[in-house]
Amino acid sequence: ADPARPLDRQSAHTLIWGHPDFLRRPRRDGQWVVYGHTIVDVVAAENGRIGVDTGAYATGRLSAALITRDGVESLSVPD
Repeated sequence: ADPARPLDRQSAHTLIWGHPDFLRRPRRDGQWVVYGHTIVDVVAAENGRIGVDTGAYATGRLSAALITRDGVESLSVPD
């Protein structure tokens, strides 16, 4: 998603394929975006983004995020 635009103003192309500034600029619309297909070491919630892809095909670790009103909890198997 383009961090400069609200989610309801994103193009379908950007939502499917991403935007070059997605990981470089913090979101300013108060929304959180959960994303994958960009491998991260651990699930982390920061700058309006939650990366959940820990590279299961290469690491054997499948991860997810449990999102509640109290925050974000990381879940991984095997752990």
